[in-house]
Amino acid sequence: MKNIIPDFILMQYCQKKFKGNFKAVAMFLDISGFTPMTEELMKNGKEGVEILSDIISDIFSPAIDIVHSNGGFISTFAGDAFTAIFEVNVDKDKNIMNKYLSLAEKIKVAFKKDSSKKTKFGNYNLSLKLGISFGKIEWGIITHQKRLHYYFKGEAIDKSAENQQDACSNEIIFDENIRNNINEKWFDIAIKNKEIKTYKLLNSKQNKKKLPHKLENNYAGISDIDLLDCVHKSILSMNSDGEFREVAICAVSFKP
Repeated sequence: MKNIIPDFILMQYCQKKFKGNFKAVAMFLDISGFTPMTEELMKNGKEGVEILSDIISDIFSPAIDIVHSNGGFISTFAGDAFTAIFEVNVDKDKNIMNKYLSLAEKIKVAFKKDSSKKTKFGNYNLSLKLGISFGKIEWGIITHQKRLHYYFKGEAIDKSAENQQDACSNEIIFDENIRNNINEKWFDIAIKNKEIKTYKLLNSKQNKKKLPHKLENNYAGISDIDLLDCVHKSILSMNSDGEFREVAICAVSFKP
């Protein structure tokens, strides 16, 4: 089954649940240098597009695999960025936040291993900027004319995006919401911005074992038929990983 809709949303939809909230860690990952590389490669026709597609797969796949294998999911893709969400129960595990901050470092290390790209049309150096925060997240599923749409919103998502904007190349930036829930003996950190109280992760001393996959087997019965409520059947039958098109984009804001 194609991983098009977040597992969390599919599970809730099949259980006929359409809104809720939970506490979570949110990570916003952005890739610097991606836009100029895309513009250059797109000038070289189909071959440039194929090279770009391979690069996108190479740089995103390790980070996405780390998110999914540690109980998280991708809530949103936005070009060269994505938001990952991990549901967290701090009351059940007082050390859980340490593990997620270490997980952010694991993503950074995986990305840096393959951040230099050499192509026949030029060489490109990419870098990662990652913001992380913790807080309440609200989610909802909206149905209209037999089609499903969903959203995630909340403090953790907003703050993770803001922290990412405060990051330089290959930096992990977090805020008081994270710092107040970690054991600082496990990390080397530095103040990033005194005014808004953000911090930079320098090093993690935490054991980097995989976190539990909370959704494992809960949605095993979901089929492509269920997905037809979420995406058009032509998407499900696509043989390629993706394609590039020129599009017009309209952003809509609403109050659920």
